[in-house]
Amino acid sequence: MGKRHLKIKQKISLGMIIILFLFSVIIAAGGYKIFTKILLNVYFDNSISIARASQSICSNYDVSSYSKSRQENSNELLPEYKIFHESIVNLCNDMGATFIYIITPDQTDYKHITFDFSCAGKNSGKTPFNAGYVRNTTNVEYEKAYRRLIEGKSEYEIVIRDKGLLETGHHITTLIPLKETGHSSVSKLIAVELPMKYLYVARKDYLLMVLMVTVLADLIIYFALQAFIQKILVNKIIRISNETVRFSKENTISENNLVDILKTLDEIGYLADSVTDMEHQIVNHIKNITAITAEKERAETQLKIAAAIQLGALPKPIALGSIDLYATMQPAFEVGGDFYDFFKIDDKHIALVIADVSGKGVPAALFMMISKIILRKNFKAGMSPAEVLSATNQELCEENPEEMFVTCFCGILDLETNIFTYSNAGHEKPALMKKDSSFVFEDIKAGFVLGGMSGIKYAESQIQLEPGDILFNYTDGIPEAMSPANKEFGNERLIDTLNSSKNKSLEEICKNMRNAIEKFNDTAQQFDDITMLAIKIKETQNKSY
Repeated sequence: MGKRHLKIKQKISLGMIIILFLFSVIIAAGGYKIFTKILLNVYFDNSISIARASQSICSNYDVSSYSKSRQENSNELLPEYKIFHESIVNLCNDMGATFIYIITPDQTDYKHITFDFSCAGKNSGKTPFNAGYVRNTTNVEYEKAYRRLIEGKSEYEIVIRDKGLLETGHHITTLIPLKETGHSSVSKLIAVELPMKYLYVARKDYLLMVLMVTVLADLIIYFALQAFIQKILVNKIIRISNETVRFSKENTISENNLVDILKTLDEIGYLADSVTDMEHQIVNHIKNITAITAEKERAETQLKIAAAIQLGALPKPIALGSIDLYATMQPAFEVGGDFYDFFKIDDKHIALVIADVSGKGVPAALFMMISKIILRKNFKAGMSPAEVLSATNQELCEENPEEMFVTCFCGILDLETNIFTYSNAGHEKPALMKKDSSFVFEDIKAGFVLGGMSGIKYAESQIQLEPGDILFNYTDGIPEAMSPANKEFGNERLIDTLNSSKNKSLEEICKNMRNAIEKFNDTAQQFDDITMLAIKIKETQNKSY
């Protein structure tokens, strides 16, 4: 038991680690993207402010005259432009810009620009361009930005250069128009270039911080969940397991009821209640066996008790306003491996199950009970039909020393929409009758049987049922029933029998099928269990569930 307990915890831990890792990656990626966007907006606002400050300084000067004087006197700055020059240079240095420059784009095609003014930040390591220097426009994005600004279609433009190897490094450039004194149109532009290296550093620091915080949070959540799962699940399973071990040694009913000890009404409580019921049934069974002296009588009593338990495990009728439901099971011997089940998952959904365990007699009946409990537990856990079959198959494969298997057809009926979602594990195809039509086999694919191979995934399909439709499910005891001449009842005779009573009630349809099989068997012995489960959508819908 210790090894099994360790294996369960390892699986839970691995699943938690994967989920928490994915959660951390999603949080980090989302935060990284949002932080980058926020930081870029700060960059944009900062560069626009610098550009507008430069525009304010330039409004007091004749930039064209400044450019002309610088071209004529490249080594000497005229006194009237000294304050202008120093103001923009100081602004560039103080704000950490790489460049602040004033350009005149060639308005014929915007593929060339002429520098009227240029200064480089003191920490940029760059050399400013001389006044009058003509340069090709570096890319189409700049051409479009120049054109929009010159034509007055935009108040400012921002160009991001963060791809590939750039001479000035990755940067953003903000451009705003400059209208010279005495001119009615814009012919010059002010450009502010800011390096993006600070953004990268801040973004990297942010990412490291987020990762550290999420890892710490993951560790806290991990250990908290470990403790929580240990308390609500593992400890309770161990308590139930220990009780079964104790009972197997002592064969006595515990003074303390498992359900009262565990104090839970969920699937664990259902399992504990089943174990307690099993203990009572086994104790009563042993008492009855002890009272019988003859080996034959003792064996017969065991079978009768098993049959009573099996019949008692079948679901009790439930009230459903929108559908009729009828089911019957007749084992070939005292106990069988066939079973059916139906129960409400919630107020709007009902689960339907029909299955056939390999083999006959008590072993099949025991495996049937285990399969039934696991299937019901998985449905109650909120799984879809395909997920129920996958999870049930995995549990049966882990504890199946006799290598038994189960064929199963199960589904969930939505009581509001009448959509039946189903999945099939090696079981017979159901017969469907649409209103005012005849029964035909539903063309569905059958997956692998349950308990035969671990890791199987099952397909899932849907049927839109309408008022008047009937879905008839059965086990292979019907088509494989044998006559005295060793002929099978067969699928064709099955469909013909259904259609002969298609306008009758579900109970009469099933009884008619039973009578047809008995007539076909004649003197031959029934060698397989016969189980039927039929549902019909009422034509007068009553949504009282």
